[in-house]
Amino acid sequence: MGARRPADAGRAVLLFVLPGIWVAVVLVLQILLPARIQLAPLLAAAPAIACAGTGRRQCVWMAGLCAFVALLPGTPGNGSGGEVQRIGTFAAILSVVATSYVIAVRRQRTLGELTQVRAVAEVAQRVLLRPPRPEIGGVLVAARSASASAGASVGGDFYDIVDTPYGVRAIIGDVRGSGLGAVEVAAVLLGSFREAAYDEPDLRDLVRRLEISLRRYLGDADAAAAHVPLADGARLWETSNSLAVAPPRTAVDVREEFASVAVVSIRPDGWLEHVTCGHAPPLMVRCGAVSTVQGQSVGLPLGLSTLAPGVDGRARLVVTPFDSGDSLLLYTDGVTDSGGPDAEPLPLAAFLEDLADAAPDYVLSAIEAEVTVRARGARARDLAMLLVHRP
Repeated sequence: MGARRPADAGRAVLLFVLPGIWVAVVLVLQILLPARIQLAPLLAAAPAIACAGTGRRQCVWMAGLCAFVALLPGTPGNGSGGEVQRIGTFAAILSVVATSYVIAVRRQRTLGELTQVRAVAEVAQRVLLRPPRPEIGGVLVAARSASASAGASVGGDFYDIVDTPYGVRAIIGDVRGSGLGAVEVAAVLLGSFREAAYDEPDLRDLVRRLEISLRRYLGDADAAAAHVPLADGARLWETSNSLAVAPPRTAVDVREEFASVAVVSIRPDGWLEHVTCGHAPPLMVRCGAVSTVQGQSVGLPLGLSTLAPGVDGRARLVVTPFDSGDSLLLYTDGVTDSGGPDAEPLPLAAFLEDLADAAPDYVLSAIEAEVTVRARGARARDLAMLLVHRP
């Protein structure tokens, strides 16, 4: 445990002596006021004050002891009240002490359990959305994420980046909705990406694995294998023994969860591969100029391919140079739409042009600060950003 800050230490001392101060004030007022006015029953509040202040058992006992001493014969204000009043007040104080003791014990136990739950939740969130290393596979990396849910650092927006035999591969995505349901879908897609990124040479097959994992999670594995395009563009239905053409399915057969993703691969030969499934295309920064990395077509979000079996919603593979000095920003719409539906979108291109020579971590810090200002401290949407730079 680190050293306690002076402000916290002063507050702890004040809360510890506050019940004694209350007893002293009551006794002084009892001396100054006429004898017919009895303030002794107010001493029963001392244990309650101790419980509300710190909840420590020793503080509760100290307050009860102060009240007990204040009721002893010879204490100012006790002479005219009679034995009956003194005994009644003493019984009330004992009742408050006992109740405060029980409350303090339960409060300490609850706080201990809450601390443990928070520690486990923080570890789980770091495992799910783990911070990337500053350098991966020869490129500099920076990332930011935030959840719109209070008390959570992980939401429906997710990212990851790994170094594979096929190059540095990264994903960013946005699950429909927010809350625990969106976090579950994000966990499924991240787990699938972390496995498939090392197994699939073709980026389109990697995206296909993501689609199958999502459909399996949603309880529609057959539809997933039926309508997800392979690398050669065919829509096939995988079975354990053969491949057959799948029958069409209707929208009522599928739950309404889906996710938009963008997957990139920085190959060792210096080329960048990119596949977009209903997601905002990345922004490329080259020689101070910002451009959008976008191909001829953007595929349907993951989870929606079965809703339109007759529509060509397949994602196209885009290949572009990624030279030394280039940067690539992947982001979710929680960044651009942080100001709300009535506000103008955040001009990310202008930000990147102004900060073209800055370090990746500084660039994301500047964007995050602007997002916080536009959201007026009350973020309504999850957000995620991932910036890679080839030095």
